[in-house]
Amino acid sequence: MKIPEGYILVKKQDWDRLQQQVKEMQQIIDVLTNRIIELEQCLHKNSSNSHKPPSSDGFRKPIQNNREKSEKKPGGQPGHRGTTLPMVENPDKIIYHPVEGKCECGRDLSKQVLLKVHRRQVIDLPQKLTEVTEYRIEERQCKCGCIFLGDNLNTAPVQYGSGIKALAVYLNNYEHIPFDRLQDFFYDCFDINVGDGTLVSANELCYENLETTEQSIKDHLKWFIVIMRTYRYICKKNLISNEYKFA
Repeated sequence: MKIPEGYILVKKQDWDRLQQQVKEMQQIIDVLTNRIIELEQCLHKNSSNSHKPPSSDGFRKPIQNNREKSEKKPGGQPGHRGTTLPMVENPDKIIYHPVEGKCECGRDLSKQVLLKVHRRQVIDLPQKLTEVTEYRIEERQCKCGCIFLGDNLNTAPVQYGSGIKALAVYLNNYEHIPFDRLQDFFYDCFDINVGDGTLVSANELCYENLETTEQSIKDHLKWFIVIMRTYRYICKKNLISNEYKFA
């Protein structure tokens, strides 16, 4: 028996089995397709276009672009006063770049007329962000046997200065950086190890130094509350005219 070109000879049981597999795969494809459609619809649903509660919207709220389209080009508009970094009159370091070499005519450029010196400034952090100050305290003994030391407020052999402590207090209390991350910051940026005791003592010292300021603010607030209550009482009793009322 000769099989025509483009045809193959398959057993009936194999053909039935292939037909069953095709039907099962088609059913799976239909189920997955419907599921994909459902998921895509869920992505576009929120509390404003469905029955979902607002709590299900998540942290990212849809941003509505209320800007009207303009024909202006992006960037600074004509007449806009731009801002730029101002130059410093007394820089910390000056690096001079002289003109070197020779002109095409063969003359030495360093011996030619100087027309102008152009200034370019770069604001950056210094390579060494910390400095160590050593205090050498004299100790002298009188002939009578009395020993005297030079005036000095530093009691420990090595300690951190007020600048490091102030920065630690600021980052911990204002920027809310915890101790462990604060210690990593000081080690990575300044190559110094700051212990928990130093951070705690810095916060306590700041608290003690601000006690007078805090009390002064509280006293001023008390007087302000008294004044406002008195003013409201007078206004309520209609004992003050409109021209004397606060704006």
